[in-house]
Amino acid sequence: MKKIARTIFVAMIVMSAMIACIGCTKKGPWDHPNVDWYSEDPVMKLHTDYSGEPSIGYMEVNGQQVQVYLCWGPPTYTFSLYAYNSDEGISVGTDELLLRGKVKYDSETATLLIDTDNVFKSAYSTVVLKRHITE
Repeated sequence: MKKIARTIFVAMIVMSAMIACIGCTKKGPWDHPNVDWYSEDPVMKLHTDYSGEPSIGYMEVNGQQVQVYLCWGPPTYTFSLYAYNSDEGISVGTDELLLRGKVKYDSETATLLIDTDNVFKSAYSTVVLKRHITE
């Protein structure tokens, strides 16, 4: 009987700690509305209107601006950057994939760790995006 009571007590403490930590999780870059994300090398600028939705913008490829959109977020903490045609809208299944990989982030930056590169010929292994609030 004492073992059961002890197990229940320990389980309650663990569950309480887990519930308390739910509010402690840091915000991911995809959780920020009204923000611009930019990089200087390579040149990239993306705008997010609403948290959780794709960020739309451009990047420079061989001196030319290419319209793109960025999809990223949990549960896999990955990103995919696609070519964007404003006339046709977003179609993740059929739009041309430009970059794909994992995301690392802190409070001010999001680092794209590139696994698949269909645009820069592996010239970049990472892209650091800085956050600028546009409210």
